[in-house]
Amino acid sequence: MRLSRKYGVINSLVFMLLLVSIITATTSYSMHPEHPAISYSSTLLKVGNVTSVAIYKFPINGEYLIGLGSISKNSNGHETYHAFIVSVSNNGTRILYNITEPYPVYSVAICPRYFAVGLGTSQFNCTGILRVYSTVSGKLLWCVKFPYCKCCPIDSVDDIKIECNEIIATAVPEMPGYPYGNLSAFNASNGKLLWFFTIHNMSPEPTYMSLSYICVYNDYVVASAGNGHADGGWVFLFNLQDGKLIWINSSFGDPFAGPPVFSGNGKYIVVSSSVIGTYSGVYVIKACNALIVWSNTSYSPSNVRAAIDYNGSLVTYTTDGELYTANCKGQIIWSFKFPVEELTPVVMNCQGSIIAALPYNCRILYVFSANGNVTNYTLPAIPCSIGSNPESLVMSADGKVIAVGTQEGLVIFTTSIIPINVKVTLQYKIIGQMPPYTPNITLILPNGTTRVVGQGTYIVPSGTVYTISNITENEVRWISPISRGVLSFNGTITIPLYEQLKVNFTYTVIGVNNGEPTVSYYYFGTNISAKPGVYWADYNSTYYYSPCLPGSNSQVRWISYNYSGRILSNVISVTYYNQYYVSVISNIPVYAKINGVTEELKSAWFNYSTVIQIVNTTYYVNSMERYVIVSITPSMSIIVNSSEAIHVNTVLQYYVSVSPNITLNALINGTSSKFSSGWYNAGTNVYLKTGIVPISNDERLLVTSVSPQSFTVNSPVNVKVTAVTQYLVTINGQSSWYNAGCKITLNASVPFYDIGMFKGTYNVSPGTTITVNQPITETLVESINPLFIILIIVIVIAIVVGLIMATRRKR
Repeated sequence: MRLSRKYGVINSLVFMLLLVSIITATTSYSMHPEHPAISYSSTLLKVGNVTSVAIYKFPINGEYLIGLGSISKNSNGHETYHAFIVSVSNNGTRILYNITEPYPVYSVAICPRYFAVGLGTSQFNCTGILRVYSTVSGKLLWCVKFPYCKCCPIDSVDDIKIECNEIIATAVPEMPGYPYGNLSAFNASNGKLLWFFTIHNMSPEPTYMSLSYICVYNDYVVASAGNGHADGGWVFLFNLQDGKLIWINSSFGDPFAGPPVFSGNGKYIVVSSSVIGTYSGVYVIKACNALIVWSNTSYSPSNVRAAIDYNGSLVTYTTDGELYTANCKGQIIWSFKFPVEELTPVVMNCQGSIIAALPYNCRILYVFSANGNVTNYTLPAIPCSIGSNPESLVMSADGKVIAVGTQEGLVIFTTSIIPINVKVTLQYKIIGQMPPYTPNITLILPNGTTRVVGQGTYIVPSGTVYTISNITENEVRWISPISRGVLSFNGTITIPLYEQLKVNFTYTVIGVNNGEPTVSYYYFGTNISAKPGVYWADYNSTYYYSPCLPGSNSQVRWISYNYSGRILSNVISVTYYNQYYVSVISNIPVYAKINGVTEELKSAWFNYSTVIQIVNTTYYVNSMERYVIVSITPSMSIIVNSSEAIHVNTVLQYYVSVSPNITLNALINGTSSKFSSGWYNAGTNVYLKTGIVPISNDERLLVTSVSPQSFTVNSPVNVKVTAVTQYLVTINGQSSWYNAGCKITLNASVPFYDIGMFKGTYNVSPGTTITVNQPITETLVESINPLFIILIIVIVIAIVVGLIMATRRKR
């Protein structure tokens, strides 16, 4: 058989994982307390060599259910394989059903409705089989045959767990020499596959590891994987309903050393680990996030087995032939040395009041009380103890039934605790505001009677169970994470009482939605991560949403600016803004109207639908240097609905002054142009011409020199021009250009009998000298000289008078 390949699985307590962490009640113990004694009786069921055992931890109407597999030989000497359902009650022990199986039974699991049997066939056809029966009728309900796969050949179902919500989880390892194996979850009522997981599909693919152990609690399953050589080992936590991987931790060496086990309240996991040639030890971790509470790795390399009580306040583990019991801080309370250094499975009841250990190949069952007082129970006289399967040690949650699988059959021990009194002080520690009243504490004594008490000091029988009531008013409550415990020692138990609000964690997205955030909040003082929804959370504690939604990257994001705060109300809402990154590529400051407000535009994140209208402005470095925007891509106006890159293209210009500021003829980059004071692009080639520069039809400049005359605009330039202004002077229709400021004498030859006058720009007589300070037009206008006319008249009159007088004398 291959059953010895696996170093053994201790069946976990049925109370499994609840994905919240708690604060353990602080307990102080006296140095020398008194403790109860343990009594027992035993029964042997001769069912052959027991290969696997499972117990339903809780009694059903006073009856405990045990499932087991065995191998026996028929009259022909051939091996036969059987699965049994056994009942243990005050009426005795009886076999309910004896089921013949076609192949060896490697694993079993049992609950009030279902009995699951894992079979293994030979290594030649590499097939594992899962068969599920009704515990009521013993009839086969369904069967699953795991097909052969080259990457993951299966030859047996090595571990099974049944959850009360009718889900069966199976760990199906590989055949020797092949890695991986797989983990499957089925609906217990009809065998429908819910989900499947194999390490072979992980990326990066691990080196030669196989799933080895599993354990379930409510809707969660923990699994470990290793190879027995400590060059790789992982512990996983899955959601049992959908197979979602919640966390993975690879910091525990090789967890192939032993199965992980949950505390009864599901809030802690104890992991057994071993590194070949280095160490073996245990880790106690928080189930919600795999954070280590305490660890001890100081033992020589060997196999490790561990058990944990309901609250995680006691952990017992075996290694190197010794048993150790530690408190909630990892401090060793007591230890015990076995006579042989062998693999030693160990189990503990929920209260931690009974611990049972069975060294491999040893015929002694050791039963301990919580303080380490030992009662050795000798197994019945059988040929060779428990044989090759050290997994066959199970205990009920109350410790009243212990079952051991041997080569001769199943040994069943029924135990009882003879209690003694302990003195215990119970007190509350309020976290938050004071409650309206103090909740009651109910004491359940070992004889079944109850007492309702408050804070105070009490003397009660050891093993008394206490429970804490809650206070709930509307959507506020006061509750303790330590709602149940066992009083086994003298001392003080401080019970934390948290004020909690029922909080609706919501969120909104402005823009296009994408995914949902993770919410972190505090529950019993421990940070919890979850999706938005309604949860109980510690009052006045901090909360924290994911700052960005999934899918956010360097180009698009969904970001919140109010993602954290304190829990002071029943509704917390966080707003996420859908934003896109807009990069601005420009060598000058760029201004834009952003949703109507003018401001500088820089590379940044902008909300969805933001309107950006770029303003075409000129950037002045100084009075002589500037940058002018020549183009903007993709557009001057953008509505942000995707990531954008805005390119602003500019040209550098320098101011060229012409002094005096006149317009010159020039060659600009080889083209004839006019040139005057103004802004010119950097790199412009300029050649300035001398000569005549017309200003108007009757005014011009005569440029005689320019300095500099030829240059490239790579900096501000001051051009000095020497030029003379000339005006057009027209006299009697004859035009000539004269320099401004020169003088002209208006000469004219006029007959004596006429009078001459130059009329035009100036009205002057001939011979007048004028100054040229503007265009001048002068025309000589001649007219009869009045003096000449008067002279003629005088002469005529004189002649007439003379004639008249001469005539008169003649007479």
